[in-house]
Amino acid sequence: MASECEDNFFKSIKVNEGIRDPLTQLFPTCEVELTAALAWMMAREVNETPLNWGSLKDLRNGESLSDFQAVLEGGRRIVLTEHPLFTDDQEDIQNWGGMRADAIVASGDLETVILIESKVDSGFTFGNDWPSGQMARYAKFLRKISVANRRPQALLLLITPCWNADWYLKRYSQLVTDAGTDVARVSFAHITWEALFGFDS
Repeated sequence: MASECEDNFFKSIKVNEGIRDPLTQLFPTCEVELTAALAWMMAREVNETPLNWGSLKDLRNGESLSDFQAVLEGGRRIVLTEHPLFTDDQEDIQNWGGMRADAIVASGDLETVILIESKVDSGFTFGNDWPSGQMARYAKFLRKISVANRRPQALLLLITPCWNADWYLKRYSQLVTDAGTDVARVSFAHITWEALFGFDS
């Protein structure tokens, strides 16, 4: 059963006309639908509700993620939802076989790849910890991806509501700390839905 906070969150979305499925004109009512609505907003050239990615910072070192932000904000990009994490390695199958990314955003040349994990009020699948938690498995997938024998720059982006952002961010930040140099080439960031959509929490 949805919490009162979750109900209020989805009610607040309905104030923003642009955050809806353009095929049915219905507003999202769960995490999966919210991600789909976001993907539509990113794919369309004109939106009633502009997306505001703010100034993304790497949770590991506080550095600007301007290259990733440029891909998120426009240009020639690819946006996919519920993308399976491909692998033919038995160990990797144990790690992320069968998992799907809520969304994958990539530059047209595939030099930059962003995996988005959308949360509203659900926990992390497989727990919060390194190296077995949900975000850890995503990070290890991003560490291993290769395009034409090149390693794209990769970002793992968590999006949550404001009202429980502290809970998510505490666990996500601890995972980043525990990961250390195991996924040194992967960046980590967080943003709230409210900031992204530009409405009050």
